[in-house]
Amino acid sequence: NSDTVTTRLPYNQYETTMNEFEWDMSDQTIFFLPKETGPNTFTSTHPDQDSLVFEGKDAFYDLATSELAVGGVEFIETADAFVYPKEEAVEISANAVMATLEDAIIIANTTNKNHVIKRATVDIKGRKEYKASGFYEYNVAGKEQEIEFSNIIGQPVGKGKRSEKKLDTRGQGEIKEGTEFYIDDKITFKGSIGLNAEVKDLTFDGFAKMESNYLPNSNWFGIDCEAEKENLLIPFDEPKNFEGVPLRAGMFLSKESIIIYPRMLNPLYFRKDRAIVDAVGFLKYDEKEDNFLFGDSLKVLGQSPRGNILSFSDSDGEIYAEGKMNLGTGLPSLIKIEAAGNMRTNLKDYQDTLSAPGNSKMDINVMHGMTFEIPDKLKKIILSDLINSNFVIEEANYRKDNFYEHAISEFVPDPEYINVIFLISFNGEKVGRALKSYIEYKMPSNNDDRLYVLFVAPNDYYYFFGYKQGVLNMVSNNQRFNDAVEGLKDKERRYKKKDEEYEIQLVEPSSATSFINRIKAAQK
Repeated sequence: NSDTVTTRLPYNQYETTMNEFEWDMSDQTIFFLPKETGPNTFTSTHPDQDSLVFEGKDAFYDLATSELAVGGVEFIETADAFVYPKEEAVEISANAVMATLEDAIIIANTTNKNHVIKRATVDIKGRKEYKASGFYEYNVAGKEQEIEFSNIIGQPVGKGKRSEKKLDTRGQGEIKEGTEFYIDDKITFKGSIGLNAEVKDLTFDGFAKMESNYLPNSNWFGIDCEAEKENLLIPFDEPKNFEGVPLRAGMFLSKESIIIYPRMLNPLYFRKDRAIVDAVGFLKYDEKEDNFLFGDSLKVLGQSPRGNILSFSDSDGEIYAEGKMNLGTGLPSLIKIEAAGNMRTNLKDYQDTLSAPGNSKMDINVMHGMTFEIPDKLKKIILSDLINSNFVIEEANYRKDNFYEHAISEFVPDPEYINVIFLISFNGEKVGRALKSYIEYKMPSNNDDRLYVLFVAPNDYYYFFGYKQGVLNMVSNNQRFNDAVEGLKDKERRYKKKDEEYEIQLVEPSSATSFINRIKAAQK
């Protein structure tokens, strides 16, 4: 026969480039002989199969049953996937119906080859469509695991004409209750898992849980995200558990027992407890350090000193928080507090119920920026004591301490140009001196926040400020300052912004002494 002749099977609605065959008329069978050169193709002529085509090495046709069996079929391209039949065998009956392929392999898509489905059951509907189910290998941390995708569909998707739509394979699987399944070394999952062949990572929509030595009863928390298998980052804002209770990560101030306690995606003891360091963003498990990390993405990845982070060690229970701190949040907007720093404690000090204040320990380092208004004449007196002194301090290389680098990065975009020596500036004027100072934030359960500050200038003059319920008290051992406060006019004593205001009052030196004694007693 001529090389250009094709063989048509109208009952099966297929044609093939194989045009030489052996016809056993008594057995009613036909053996197709492969061409020595060029591909041996089989093409569907069914109008709904978009000219599905594949190559084969040999074929057998049973005239009695009208069944076409093709061998040597390495793969079939359908939708955006390669389907590899078991033993490279395909059967086609009337109307171009291809028999269901069992124990096949699917690779999707044909460009990126990101996803492999094994032990697949596949129904090929045409060149642009197939349906399947199968098993997806998902091994992590030395654990051999697989996901059963019961609903896999490759088809045209999107808007427009069918001929113009892109082809995409999508699948849906489920990890059921009671099945142990890990999406990272120490993070388990249950729920729905989605596959999109265009995307490298699978989508997890369900609940995850940290498998921690120190958190045997850790909460399942809701997640809905694409998860990178080799470098898992789970995004979270305020996830909830099964009961819909919000879960938080960070350091929080209890309104009931007035202590700061840690949370690692747990419910708060009381929903109105205040966040001191709120770690929101991403969860990552660091296998090398055996740490769970919560917070800002770049901070979690170690790519930036800026941002909030909570680190929980699963080897010794140590908890470390760093970033912006919410201090004095109940103060009026006339008094602005910016604070950053770090906090450290250990989970061993906290039980299922809040410990007594004496049973828990929290180490805190803070850098503050405080803004409250006082008359210019008072500022000038203080500034004169701060910068016109012959006091000399030894140069200290604080830049080597991560506390300063990380804390100041929350205040300025480029901390490399800042030399931090405790008091950087006052009223916009550079000071750059180490001063003895005492600072107290009171944050009671009724949000009646208070702020007390006392610092000692290099010439030993101290300045005390205390805000409480609309009154800013102040006093100094610099009589010139006290005289200036006492001589303020009524309009100079009051500062008002919208519905908020406070009044300046001069108090006795005993108020400053009492404050210092209170601080020293707390330090004991």
